[in-house]
Amino acid sequence: MYCTKCAAELHVLGGELTCPRGQMGLSKEMERVLVDRYGPHVASVPREFARAERDGWYCPGCGVLLDAHMICPECGRSLADLKQALVELHPHKRPDGGWR
Repeated sequence: MYCTKCAAELHVLGGELTCPRGQMGLSKEMERVLVDRYGPHVASVPREFARAERDGWYCPGCGVLLDAHMICPECGRSLADLKQALVELHPHKRPDGGWR
């Protein structure tokens, strides 16, 4: 599964699904929702991302940039209903040291 904010591969660290690049851990509830929605559709071949070139939202299953409506152009799934929780409850560190 991929980070919704930078497309890095997520890892389990300390029992929590985490984006190591952004130092963002997911709550158990958000993890459950993402696994239920995207788990069967996660890309079978890991993608290589040096870094997200621009701010945006990324598909946790495909690792690609979402469109303006937060819909994945590859699998057609949406993150729109999760945006508020991802912004408010799951801060992600930017390369410049700020938080997103």
